[in-house]
Amino acid sequence: MVNNKTTTKHGVLTMLKSKALMLDGLTNVIQQSGTDTFATKLLALLNKQVSIDYCAVFIYHPNQSMNTLFTQGKKLNQLAVHRAQQYEQNYKNDPNFASFAQMDTSDTTIIPLNIADLPDNEYVEYFYNQLGVVDKISVVISLAKIRLLCCFYRFRPQSPYNQQERQLLDWCLPLCAELIANHYRLIHNTSVATDKVSDVMSIQELIYTHVHHKLSPFDKLTERELEVCEETLLGKTAKEIASTLQIAESTVITHRKRLYNKLDIDTHKELFMLLVKQLK
Repeated sequence: MVNNKTTTKHGVLTMLKSKALMLDGLTNVIQQSGTDTFATKLLALLNKQVSIDYCAVFIYHPNQSMNTLFTQGKKLNQLAVHRAQQYEQNYKNDPNFASFAQMDTSDTTIIPLNIADLPDNEYVEYFYNQLGVVDKISVVISLAKIRLLCCFYRFRPQSPYNQQERQLLDWCLPLCAELIANHYRLIHNTSVATDKVSDVMSIQELIYTHVHHKLSPFDKLTERELEVCEETLLGKTAKEIASTLQIAESTVITHRKRLYNKLDIDTHKELFMLLVKQLK
């Protein structure tokens, strides 16, 4: 007989480990923001913890149009790419359309989709059955004038996402949506530049601009706390930061605790989120 408490404890530990590993890979994804490799790195990071076959991100201009930002899969799937292109013309028939069309402008919303509950019609046959979709979970994030619809698919012969996988996705996809929003912002800034294309800011430049220049909420930090904050955002460990700043590792940990307290956060994830939110 399986001890339920033991099973629950194991599940919690597994989830915590998955979250920690996910956070460890965030810096590498952020560094690729605005580049052609961003989607590849993002899907690779997610696939370290949850098997996702395909990702498609769309830009919805309310009451105007739907355009593809990017598509990315484990393997080249020309049919899926073609369906993404067709979706731009058929999005109003999407069973999820009402959910993301009516959401508030400040929302980030998770939209699960139970394939079995969908009506048996031409749209479902064309966009789900013919593709072999067995499950899909979407997250929508609102920016100033647009909404980004980020869809994560699983195809046959895989099974639908299980409960633990959905819990992890519910936790990490809003953060992924924030990163995708920043990626979109960088691409948009580059594409509207006149005469010559502006260089995409590196993660170091973003951190320097928003942290070192003491833009809110980082204006609360001392000079040493700013240095520790910047190095932490670059993904460095306490030991690596100590070596860079030539101080004791225990001193780094103390400064990090103090800056977390001043920023009213508790984790690396929340620190990343503070930075990303300044970029929107």
